[in-house]
Amino acid sequence: MKSTKLLTLIAFATILLFAGCKEDTFEEIIGECPIVLVTNPEDEAIDVPRDQIITVAFNKQMNPSTITNESITLQSPAEQVSGVGTYSGETATFLPSAILMKNTKFTNTVIIDIISKK
Repeated sequence: MKSTKLLTLIAFATILLFAGCKEDTFEEIIGECPIVLVTNPEDEAIDVPRDQIITVAFNKQMNPSTITNESITLQSPAEQVSGVGTYSGETATFLPSAILMKNTKFTNTVIIDIISKK
C-alpha cells in the first residue's frame, strides 16, 4: 500500500515536472552589444585641456532618439557638470558649458540603446 502511494507520488511529480517545462526559445544574437572603440580624452588621461570636448565612438550606430543631455553626463567628485550632449553617426559628444576645474578627475557616462533590427 505504501509503495503504491509512493509510486503514484513519483509518477505525479514526474508528470508535473515535464508538463511545467516549456521549450527554450531563447536565440542568442551575436554582435548586438555596442563596444566603445575610442574615447577622447582616453581613460585615465592627465593634462587634459580644460575646454576639452568629450567624445565616445562606438562600433555601431545607436538609437539617436535615446541619446539626450540626460544620457550623456560628465561628473566631477563634487557635482555633475552642465553641458550639451549630442550624437551623430557612431559618436556621442559632450560639450561642457564652462571650463573644467583644474586637478580634478571627471567621469563621463553615456547611456545608450542600440537600433533594433527586428
